[in-house]
Amino acid sequence: MGHRVRVTALLAAQGPVGVAARPLPPAQRSSPTYRLLLKAGPKTQEAPLVRNNIAVRKSRDKAKQRNVETQQKVLELTSDNDRLRKRVEQLSRELDTLRGIFRQLPESSLVKAMGNCA
Repeated sequence: MGHRVRVTALLAAQGPVGVAARPLPPAQRSSPTYRLLLKAGPKTQEAPLVRNNIAVRKSRDKAKQRNVETQQKVLELTSDNDRLRKRVEQLSRELDTLRGIFRQLPESSLVKAMGNCA
């Protein structure tokens, strides 16, 4: 359910001034939104301010969540980067070893090896 719909539902649940409101589920009755709207009342000028405060809070919460997700992604990518750097070092050492072995071979064996490749 959208945030605006929840606020509208809470305002509607309060009913017009002087008319008994229909009861809300306990989870909604204890929410900060409900408490703020009870304080403001459905017909006052404060209701839009309350809705704005709620929207601001929601926006800040989303920004915090995005920040947490970004930090997690940074940690994950840093770990992957370290792992890949170690792999590059390992392969570089292996290449150096193979080059050393290749240089130690006599030229005659190289000619034979090249002749077999054709």
